[in-house]
Amino acid sequence: MDDLLNLNLVSIKVDSVVEETWKKINRPHTSLKLDLILDDIREFSRVFHGKIITETMLVKEFNTNEQEIKEIANFISKLKFSKAYLAVPIRPPAEKWVSKPSEEELLMAYNVFNRELGMEKVELLNMPEPDNFQLIESPLSELLRLTAVHPLRIDYAVKILSRFYDDPLKEISELEKKKLIKILEYDGVSFIVRRF
Repeated sequence: MDDLLNLNLVSIKVDSVVEETWKKINRPHTSLKLDLILDDIREFSRVFHGKIITETMLVKEFNTNEQEIKEIANFISKLKFSKAYLAVPIRPPAEKWVSKPSEEELLMAYNVFNRELGMEKVELLNMPEPDNFQLIESPLSELLRLTAVHPLRIDYAVKILSRFYDDPLKEISELEKKKLIKILEYDGVSFIVRRF
């Protein structure tokens, strides 16, 4: 741990705080124990003066139920962290049984993390990196880029697009027809989620 104290940034993987789930997802060496690792993470967070970020990989049917998500968020909330990333498998996994969570599970996890950790501290990593970096040229491209990072309230999208289009809901509807986005309801609010 002492070597890490000299760094400016440390990324901590927190896929589960439940031993059985952690073992299934991470396949750790048999000598490792999750409760000891979590204790060490807490202690490291207490003494570290640099920036801590966390990453939680969501794997369908393993750590995507609401109770498990709440427990992970609760653990992270006690750390001195600057950003909590929710990730999904975006590359071919090592095991065939690994699959992405549903859009509904992803939205639920994002909202639980927002409530527990603060919206400004949560970000989704659910899209492959682009093969090049270009400036965004159209508002609809920007909307797709934004919703690839995190769900966007539909009323916010309408407000943004109304500066460029007479009928922003029509533009959103066209994206939905092309299966580029999906509209989901969560806690009585409509969100746009990027489809892949």
